[in-house]
Amino acid sequence: MSHTPLDSDHLDPSASPGDDRLTAREREALKHYAAGKNCKEVALALSISVNTVKFHTKNAVAKLGGKNRTAAVARAFALGLLS
Repeated sequence: MSHTPLDSDHLDPSASPGDDRLTAREREALKHYAAGKNCKEVALALSISVNTVKFHTKNAVAKLGGKNRTAAVARAFALGLLS
């Protein structure tokens, strides 16, 4: 799997990450995405529905100021939120 660098088009400059902390579920979902899992695989791993995974992902993306989950994962790593 190759990774492409994120440019400023994928991050919302008006968002201020850190103002809202990620919940445990949001962090768990992002960790699974970082490991290369898709939404359905994350749902199976966490024993929750795909819609619930999408809910947590949407919230994490918004809190981190990303425009997609890849940007959110990158921002979370950069901020030290995923260890």
